Formats: sequence, C-alpha cells, structure tokens
Amino acid sequence: MKRKSTKGSRRKETRLVSGNEALAWGALRAGVSVITGYPGTPSSEVIGSLLEMDLEDRHIEWSTNEKVAFEIAAGASWAGRRALCTMKMSGLNVAFDSVISIAYSGVRGGLLIYVADDPGVSAGMAEQDSRGYAVMADLPMIEPCSVLEAYELAPTAFELSERTGTPVFVRMVTSVADSHSHIPVESTADPQGITALPGRDILRYTKAGPAICTAQHQDAVNRLEKAGLLISRMGLNTLTCSSGVTGSDKTGTPHKLGIIAAGVTRSYLDEALERVGALGVDQDSVSILSVRAVHPFPVHEVRLLLERCDRILVLEELEPHLEEKVYVEAQKRGFPGIIFGKL
Repeated sequence: MKRKSTKGSRRKETRLVSGNEALAWGALRAGVSVITGYPGTPSSEVIGSLLEMDLEDRHIEWSTNEKVAFEIAAGASWAGRRALCTMKMSGLNVAFDSVISIAYSGVRGGLLIYVADDPGVSAGMAEQDSRGYAVMADLPMIEPCSVLEAYELAPTAFELSERTGTPVFVRMVTSVADSHSHIPVESTADPQGITALPGRDILRYTKAGPAICTAQHQDAVNRLEKAGLLISRMGLNTLTCSSGVTGSDKTGTPHKLGIIAAGVTRSYLDEALERVGALGVDQDSVSILSVRAVHPFPVHEVRLLLERCDRILVLEELEPHLEEKVYVEAQKRGFPGIIFGKL
C-alpha cells in the first residue's frame, strides 16, 4: 500500500490567483485525484478553474448536487485516493446527511470538504456559519486567512485527514475566496493514493443498529481528539507574546490585552496593528493567538492566554463559536478579567 512518488522536478512560478484558485492549486500540489462539486457562489471558481486546465489522470466534475458530489469524493477516498469536494454554505445543508454518516465511518485517502461562507450575503442566500457543521459531525476544520494560506494549507489539510482517518473541512469566506494575490505556485504533483481497495467491513461502513452507530460515533470523537494533538504538533495555532516566543512558552512580561483571531479576521488584525504601530502604540504589550484550525477548539493555547491577560478580545466571522468556548474556559479557571466580542 505504497503511495505513488511525485515524478520530475517541482517548478515554481508566480501567479495572480483568487482564494478559490489558490485552494485548487494547493490541492493539485498535494496530489489530489478526484475533485467534485456543485456550482454556487462563492465557491464555484475552484472547479471552474480546474476544468480549464489540461490535467491528466484526474477526475473533475460538476455533480448533480452537493450530496452526490460528496459521495463520489468519499468513494474515491475509501478507495485510497485523495479527493476534494467543493460547495457553498447552503450546499452543505444538502450534503450533510452523507457528511455525518461518512464522518462516522472515516476515510482512507485524504478527503477535504471545501465550504465557502458568505458574510454580508453578497450572493443573496444566507449568512450561514458552517463551523457549526464541523462541531455536529466531530470533524476538524481549517480556516485560511488569505489567498496564500489557502494554497499553503491545502496539503496540510490532506495530511491531517490521512493521519487521522477523518474528513477535514476547509472553510473560507467571500472576502478570502474572491480576493486575488500574487503567490508562488509549484507545478502539480502526480495523483497520490494507495493501491489496495478497502476490504469488506460491515462494522465500519454500515449504519445498521445502535451498537454499530454508537461505536462509530465514538471512533469519530477519538479521531477528532487525535486531530487536536496533530494540529498542536503542526503548530497551526500560534500564541505570540512580546518576547517573540510562539507556541506554549509562558515566558515574558504578563500582558493586559490578549487577542484571539481566526480566519479572515487575522488579516484584518494585521492591518489594524500596522496602523496603530504607525501611531506609536506599543504592540509588544499584546498577546495574540492566531487560529488556523478553528475546530477542535484550541483549549491549551486559550488557557495560556487566560493566564497571561486580564482582557481578551475575540475576532471571528460570523457567529461567536470561539468566544462562547472562551467563556467556558474562563469560567472553569475563575478568570477575573473581561472578554470582548460579539456577545
């Protein structure tokens, strides 16, 4: 069950791409074999851009609907291939019956579910926060803050999926999916996958009765816990203090203000800090937790931040998912300070 090696040298060239196109290029760089989806702004450009390329040994399609698209991608994953399924937030409603079922069974080849949310309803549908689906299905979710991160985190998400045996969500919002940037893009990799097909495993792949389904649910919970440990080892969520130390180190001067920023709000925060820095504000007095993996909740890093600070600002788009969990941890630890956010 060896993976195919990538042939030839990997060239880089700078391209002007959108966040959607960056995700597509990142998936190609990771050796994706099957890409499926259903058209819907703001996610359509992923498959739209791939269909314009001359790609060999890959299956790319617009499917009948999001549920069918996801099931095709999941079938490829069960056969050991890397697969990507794309949809907008409303399409996830259509696919979720299959998503939660396959989340219980797990995967073999890496399986990514790309969902694009639409704050401000520029596409005229709904301001749906898809992070709630990751919570319900016990699935990890990665959230890039920029075009470059969309490209860089795609291979990481595939690796996380395969090492945990679970599907992984990649969430973007319109302001990232539709924005453009020049990024260095590597030439595509050969499709990756293992050669053996899955064996007959009724206990894993069927939904026949409470004993089987309950055991599968526990497996999904265990895989999410494993994902949390891998996310920590990968350093996806970083805590930065004034001493320049990142991660779990608690050295340095205690800070009064701590900021938790996830997804596109990390880019907004960088812009804000640049502006206040130009006005002479001391940025070194601020601790910042940058969240790239929004689920599972980065409990260890948040606890460190609560120890260091007496004021916490939570930045996220759309609903206060992270903020609510910060309140829970603050209550557990008797945090005496103030939390600022949507609540």
